[in-house]
Amino acid sequence: LADAGFVVVRYDKRGIGQSGGRPETATLADYADDARAAVNYLRRDRKDVDADRIAVVGHSEGAWVALQLGAATRDVKALVLVAGASGTGGSLVLEQQQHLLE
Repeated sequence: LADAGFVVVRYDKRGIGQSGGRPETATLADYADDARAAVNYLRRDRKDVDADRIAVVGHSEGAWVALQLGAATRDVKALVLVAGASGTGGSLVLEQQQHLLE
């Protein structure tokens, strides 16, 4: 995307890499707040960004986060959801645990 001329912000979620925070206490709403902070940074601090053309790409759990963010703000003009779960969070966790046990 950057090679195609898009401004891209990619970050690690709480507790991953050098991001700080504690992932075991974070909720999807917390992650959506973090994503909103990234959007606000683009809108307010980056003069090279068209605030009317901000899109958010969410992968896996990030797809749920992107949906929450998109529902909560009009600052995001497009969502791209990649490999998001199609069931409930509870069923996803059970499926993941079953897979690990196999």
